[in-house]
Amino acid sequence: MPGWLVLAAWLAAMTPPAVVSRTEPVYPAEARRTGFQGVILVWVTVDAQGNPGQAQVLNPSGMGLERNALDCVRQWKFRPAQEDGKPVPGHALAEVPFHLGRSFFIQAPSAAQAEYDTAARLVGGGPEYRDPEIVRTLLETAAANNFPAAETFLADLYARGKVLPKDPAYGFELAQKAAATGYPEAEFELGLMYQTGLGTPQDFIRALSWYRSAARAGSANANHNLGVMYERGQGVKAEESEAAKYFRRAAERGVVPSQQRLGEMFRDGVGVTQDDAEAAFWLTLAANRDDDEAAREAGALAVKLTPKQARHVQAKVRGWQPIE
Repeated sequence: MPGWLVLAAWLAAMTPPAVVSRTEPVYPAEARRTGFQGVILVWVTVDAQGNPGQAQVLNPSGMGLERNALDCVRQWKFRPAQEDGKPVPGHALAEVPFHLGRSFFIQAPSAAQAEYDTAARLVGGGPEYRDPEIVRTLLETAAANNFPAAETFLADLYARGKVLPKDPAYGFELAQKAAATGYPEAEFELGLMYQTGLGTPQDFIRALSWYRSAARAGSANANHNLGVMYERGQGVKAEESEAAKYFRRAAERGVVPSQQRLGEMFRDGVGVTQDDAEAAFWLTLAANRDDDEAAREAGALAVKLTPKQARHVQAKVRGWQPIE
């Protein structure tokens, strides 16, 4: 059996530690003066008797909360992890909230949001930060607290084997659960899996359905992929004007590949009326986001514009803001 399957089977058979009694943290004076609130996440080793041991803060605040959070967790009592019905050492994710309880102070982020943000930071960091057990626990805990973004993130990590063991079928299952809540990015993720055949047989009709639902809810990436599918004729009759419509919606929301493709369509008169100035506008926006190919295409168009057109394009680019 591959090593990651052994790990997955072990994790499935093991029940993690759980808090049975806790103390409240001492609020540092500096954080109290500034009105800072938040949830400090502590990754703690728990022995077979339920006693906390080595602990580390996963999301430092810079406001002096870390030491108090660690001191607090070390006084907690846990039910130890269970393996085959027997207590064993394990790890626990401890959530230590620092709330002032005053409406005029900064609102504290939810624990689920803190867990999601911390997992994203760990995944985006160097390999030394990407502890699979910590990332999985953070996202599973957030997902269990009705935070569909965390379940969608888990789906992506499992489906593509990023940090966590590659398991496209399980990633697809998680994406289905998150999409059932109506979360647009989960609907987009599920559409992408159907479009590419990741974790499920390829099905363009279902991909279109999920993309349309996500696009109606404002997903920019779903609009882009609908443009791709209409341009390629995937599950629908190829229709360049319809593709251009979706590319525009995504481009207006800041999706760089859509900005580039829409610029090319205006340059070539594909699906839209040919317009060098409009093409230069969209290609320049994409170029400003470090798209080298778009920069070359915008440069080639610039020589075709009149001085008046060039000034107009520059003014539009300076004043452009993506639709939220």
